[in-house]
Amino acid sequence: MYGTWSYSELQAECKKRGLSALGKKAELVDRLSAGQAADSAALSMLGAVSLALAGLTDNSRDAGAVKLAQRYAAVIDEAEVAQDALNELGPKLLAVLESLGATPKGRAALTIKGGGAARGGAVKSEMDELRERRRRAREHGAQAVDTTSSPSHA
Repeated sequence: MYGTWSYSELQAECKKRGLSALGKKAELVDRLSAGQAADSAALSMLGAVSLALAGLTDNSRDAGAVKLAQRYAAVIDEAEVAQDALNELGPKLLAVLESLGATPKGRAALTIKGGGAARGGAVKSEMDELRERRRRAREHGAQAVDTTSSPSHA
């Protein structure tokens, strides 16, 4: 697109976009093209979802949900009638993102459950919490109350 522009037009466009206007014509074309690609990615639903999911620390545990969110986003981007796709898939995508802690509501729910600041402090399972309580009790000299031996009845 920018290949047919004059050097002065390229410089003006670079300045307008806050990019460096120094360099050869080919460098300015590359710089503007890269900026346009980044703008397009930012405008796509898949780009936005990928950016949100990149901030999560443990995607491996949630690979299925991550893939589902990315697929919903891609379908929305590729739809011929974007509004219909958003009406149909938008709520589903939002629900998946919330379950992953990738929305303010999802992060708040994770924090309430004791997970710390959204996935960074990963939600602890009940078993993890039990193990932690047992560890603390041992450190304070408490005896185990859940041994495998049964009490004797005489």
